[in-house]
Amino acid sequence: AASGCGILFEVEQRSNRLYCDSHYCGRGSVRLQGFAPRLTSAQEAASPQVTKEQIDEALRERAAEFLNQHTPLPPVPLHILVSRLEDMGFDTPQEAVAGFHDLHWGSRIDARTTNGFAYYDLDVALERLIRWRNVLLRFTQREQVFTSVDQLHLLALGDDFEGHGAMFGTQALSLATPIGFQYLGFVDHVSRILLDFLSLYKHITVYKVHGNHGRISAKARDSYPPDNIELMAWTNIADRVRVATGGEWQDTTKSGVRILKGGLIDFYIASSPTMLLEIMGWKFIIMHGHGMKSLASTYTGIIDTKLRYNSLVGETINYLVKAHLHEAQQAEHEIGGSIIQGGCFVGPSALSISGPRPAANLPSQELFFMHPKHGKTQHHTLHLASIEEMRSRLEWIGRGD
Repeated sequence: AASGCGILFEVEQRSNRLYCDSHYCGRGSVRLQGFAPRLTSAQEAASPQVTKEQIDEALRERAAEFLNQHTPLPPVPLHILVSRLEDMGFDTPQEAVAGFHDLHWGSRIDARTTNGFAYYDLDVALERLIRWRNVLLRFTQREQVFTSVDQLHLLALGDDFEGHGAMFGTQALSLATPIGFQYLGFVDHVSRILLDFLSLYKHITVYKVHGNHGRISAKARDSYPPDNIELMAWTNIADRVRVATGGEWQDTTKSGVRILKGGLIDFYIASSPTMLLEIMGWKFIIMHGHGMKSLASTYTGIIDTKLRYNSLVGETINYLVKAHLHEAQQAEHEIGGSIIQGGCFVGPSALSISGPRPAANLPSQELFFMHPKHGKTQHHTLHLASIEEMRSRLEWIGRGD
């Protein structure tokens, strides 16, 4: 076999002379490369004889030369082959990052207006909120079997409420409860869930940016970012949990971030729709993402927007995490940078399956773990409803009874 090109030669010996396909091998060395033609009878008769011992010696020399230059694969590392946890070597602490957004608490999707697609009300929302809490803790529990995970970073990305009822013409008809009661129920449930998370985490950090459904104005063009009811709600949540977890409010930063620190749960509540942060040395930008198009859009989509943010900050942002479009998506279009878009609690609706990028996916939220050297490691999309649940209210006329 010729080294480097994978050509197989058929070796033939005639009259004590060696032929390798069309390549003649002369006395004293065996040449397996080159394109010397097969000799004529007269040339062959005049050629020197090659003994079997010379051929064997030449082949041994070539084999030794190959072995000296060849680098074999290393064995599988021992810590991968072992089966005992204490021998596996998972000794680097990691930290969890969870998205929380697009709950739309207070929304009611009437089955009479959608033929049963994506039925949603307060009972369904609460069921999925509980499932999110339980599944997140379950995946955390599993990860903690192998490595140390004491910190949770909760990215609260907006659209916690359905809204005040005047965001679009018929919104008031699709509310399960007015905005005041949306506020009270949401604050109570989320405060309790944060305390539940402390059953497995030693410390939690909440980063809050607002969504478009929390705006106070009726029309998007009239909205002013700090005037968002979500910011009030999360400030209230922080005040409620600090009674049990400790912490004190700090001075508001120049960019409008309210900070509560010093307890078991820290809060960073931004008046801006975006926030820059670092987790274990990895750079993040988080946002709700309203006004931005999907990964599939050219020039106006989130991939191009991500590159613009790199330019603004003057360095590569490792992770852009966003919400809003109700569809879980991921992309890596640059070295050291990626995009993570989470799903929602609602699931597909008449709007989502007829928009510019139709999507009909299970309700979900994202959970992943960060390593100080490797960045994002285990990444899970936590599904909050089964396929059967999503289809349970569909009506087929003429099918069965």
